[in-house]
Amino acid sequence: MSDDESDVGSERLEGHDVDPVVIGFAQQPKSQSDLYRHRFPSKVGGKPAWLNPCHLPNPAQLQCGQCNRPLKFLAQIYAPLDSSKNTFHRSLFIFCCTDPSCSESTQSVRVFRSQLPRFNPFYSSDPVYLDDDEPYKGVSLCAVCGCLAPQRCGKCHQRPYCSREHQVDDWRNGHNVTCGNATVSPASVPPSTFPELEIANEDEDESDPAQFSQREQELLDQYEAEVKKYNDADRAEHDEFSIKNAASVDDDFVGFQNRIRRAPSQCFRYHRGHAPLWVHSVGKLPDQQQSAMVCRDCQGPVVFELQVMPQLLNVLGDDSLDWGTIAIWTCESSCGSGLDGYVEEHVWRQPPAAPM
Repeated sequence: MSDDESDVGSERLEGHDVDPVVIGFAQQPKSQSDLYRHRFPSKVGGKPAWLNPCHLPNPAQLQCGQCNRPLKFLAQIYAPLDSSKNTFHRSLFIFCCTDPSCSESTQSVRVFRSQLPRFNPFYSSDPVYLDDDEPYKGVSLCAVCGCLAPQRCGKCHQRPYCSREHQVDDWRNGHNVTCGNATVSPASVPPSTFPELEIANEDEDESDPAQFSQREQELLDQYEAEVKKYNDADRAEHDEFSIKNAASVDDDFVGFQNRIRRAPSQCFRYHRGHAPLWVHSVGKLPDQQQSAMVCRDCQGPVVFELQVMPQLLNVLGDDSLDWGTIAIWTCESSCGSGLDGYVEEHVWRQPPAAPM
């Protein structure tokens, strides 16, 4: 990164193809202005700070593939790349469904990529630090979720919405009082958004932990002892899942626990071009399916880029959500200029590990 670029989006997950894993932590921002879109934030919750402020995903693209209801904005990661002039600015936007009946489906999570060259119609080519957020021009955003809003309140014809569902939510959460009354201010924080937090990041400590914890060693011993009970004939009759499920633990799970205890509160892991850290051996993306994935836009190859960790569930405090990890693959060449819209990328939701 050159000196004149060093101040742009300094607090974000670095999107450069380097070997160290970059881990992200959710924390309160030092200033709310750090989350404004012209600061190119990495953040959890609130409303999206859209990178391309004009050509947004439409409401149909932001529906759950399982129940067809509007998805909820989960997080965005600012991840520019040095590989192209079109990826000087680059962000990934993650949305998820909060209906518990959809939580087991990968279709309940969607990810969109946006990118821009340094010289673009929306931002200065050099860092600009403003005290106020820049308004969106020429586009209407939903009062509830901050996504594209083609609809209006049927009574006042002023308040914008992305969907009938959000119009009903907003009416129940106060617009029934403020509708048509310019002297009454609407709620400043929509109750339907996740808590808004900044994502701070650092390189993962690559040093090996001293030892397994006592509990981790017990789980590993339990797994190994269970596997030894089966001779070769028995193993032919019991698939890998049944063996490992019987022991309630597997080597991937123990490895996951050992790896994350270097930084237990990590909510994101960024390691573009490498492999995800699976929580356990069940529900991983099958190799055959992974090799068949191509970019939805250019049909070129895709690479793993980042994953959402289960620790984020504790931060959000929403019992309707559940996952082991959410792994994201993106176009290897990060195709397109980004000036004309957002590209949907590939996502895989691994279920959580079974209770011990």
